[in-house]
Amino acid sequence: MRTAFIADKNSKTPLAEDLRGRVTGLLAEKGDVEILEIGSSDVVPCLGCLLCMTKRHSVCVSDDAVAKLNLRIGDFDLVCFFGPIAFGQFSSTIKSVAEKAQTNRMLRSRFIVAIGYGDDVRDDELATFLDIYRKHLGVADVLHSLFPARVEVFASRSLEDNGALCAQLRRAL
Repeated sequence: MRTAFIADKNSKTPLAEDLRGRVTGLLAEKGDVEILEIGSSDVVPCLGCLLCMTKRHSVCVSDDAVAKLNLRIGDFDLVCFFGPIAFGQFSSTIKSVAEKAQTNRMLRSRFIVAIGYGDDVRDDELATFLDIYRKHLGVADVLHSLFPARVEVFASRSLEDNGALCAQLRRAL
């Protein structure tokens, strides 16, 4: 299994580093893992022009790191988004990557994993994060049949949560 592990390179906390090491180690047991670190200066937020869906055949008008990633993302069996949770969403960097990648070759990916983390995440933020990524990506095949049918979403708020998260991920893989 080939995995694209897309991480926010601007988020380096002890919780993030511990979880990242555990998750990438677990994914490496299943096959090749390519770690793609993307920072806030590497991605331009979606402009909402819809040209990628209407005239440019899944190619974004912004020439950023996601445009380069989209050329290759169909080569991966699993795409793992890994970033901090902010206000019930991924950080703006990972959120931009996920949104822009959805319009392109990610649709052919077999399996998506979303892993959020943060030691200061409130219960309502956690519930919002899980709801958005489980329902809106996981049940999106009702709206668009090309979206992947398999989406797994995990979140961690402490080093203790990391072990349980990895056990759940191992079962899901």
